[in-house]
Amino acid sequence: MKSEWADRHLANGWTGYKSSERRSIVHIGLCTIELRLPGNGSLKGKRSILKSITTRVSRTYNVSIAEVEAQDLWQRAVLGVACVSPSASYAHGQLERVVQWIEVNRPDVELLEYRIEFL
Repeated sequence: MKSEWADRHLANGWTGYKSSERRSIVHIGLCTIELRLPGNGSLKGKRSILKSITTRVSRTYNVSIAEVEAQDLWQRAVLGVACVSPSASYAHGQLERVVQWIEVNRPDVELLEYRIEFL
């Protein structure tokens, strides 16, 4: 619920910033990673593999990661990884490092494709 003060100031064009203050820009990077799980034979096995990957990646790289597609397919997974940073190049580098980590440290999964974009 807005207060009368907020209504009055917002109606007059108040943004919460002094005209001399610099507003920061936030860059949101999104990486979509498509994986194949060749030796997997069940959804339980898939869940175990993905839980290991998502836990390690989120702790190591300070990103958000989740399975976003193909939840009902045993041997395929699509992960979404998000990174927020004031620097677009830093966010891009973090997402590249996540992909590289999966390729190097998870020989049990095959990286089919990945795409990095900014929102």
